[in-house]
Amino acid sequence: MSLLRRIRSALLLGAVWGLVWAPAGVLHGLAIRAPFDVPLSWRLTVLGIWTTIGFLSGCVFALLLAAAERHRALEELSPRRIALWGALGGWTFPLLASLVVVSMGDFVTADGYTMLALMPGLGAASAAGTLWLARRSSEAPA
Repeated sequence: MSLLRRIRSALLLGAVWGLVWAPAGVLHGLAIRAPFDVPLSWRLTVLGIWTTIGFLSGCVFALLLAAAERHRALEELSPRRIALWGALGGWTFPLLASLVVVSMGDFVTADGYTMLALMPGLGAASAAGTLWLARRSSEAPA
């Protein structure tokens, strides 16, 4: 697979993850704040943050998968290993962001800790869904 095709695949997977993670972010934001107390600008900000985190996590997952499982066919990929790579991909960006916050002398908020706890599970679920969709599309008649 050419480098350009790998980059395009990683960006496409990141876009799909970003679209899937956006509603999860809105639900998370509404669970933290009372729904009647949330201005539209705040909802749009949360939507943008979670979409961006989902996009970046999907790209990291694609890079991890390409590096670690490069010599395996789709049928050989274990759902557990895929979920592990997805959890790592989902956890990488929030962990790095938290480390940057701490290195600047600030502290991670409760919302930040919640995101650190949620992201690996969301990444694992997204990766499992990605594998399911990939297997389903490869089995579909042409």
